[in-house]
Amino acid sequence: MNTVTRKKVHIKYELKRLYGKKCMLTGIRETQRLRLTYHHNNIKNCEDPSVDNVTVENGVLLCEFIHCYFLHHIVEVQRPELYNEIRKLLNRYKEAIDKGDTEVIELIEQSIMPMFRFFQENQHEVKRRVKTYEKTTRT
Repeated sequence: MNTVTRKKVHIKYELKRLYGKKCMLTGIRETQRLRLTYHHNNIKNCEDPSVDNVTVENGVLLCEFIHCYFLHHIVEVQRPELYNEIRKLLNRYKEAIDKGDTEVIELIEQSIMPMFRFFQENQHEVKRRVKTYEKTTRT
């Protein structure tokens, strides 16, 4: 295990301790079948192998599908302005948890998380529709 991977494991543990063992966009709890992944939320550099890039302040925990496929493959590529708004939302959610701002926490968990939960729970249909969309836009 290299230094960055070791640090990610440590930071993921810290994020789970501070924010719970759940995806910060869907609210779905981690299970053996549903892994949480570390997302670089503030520094736009998931490819940077630097250990300094992996911090609690820079990271959020996301379901693997939401992180790797939905957020990076679809939203970041197709709608970069929406991707930036989602990053701001994640920062606001972490800040609300840190400060105990229950009004903001409830707003995000009741109004926004269900939408992302839909994408997680219907990922096969989402992938099918994205493929169909991509085929129609290429022709």
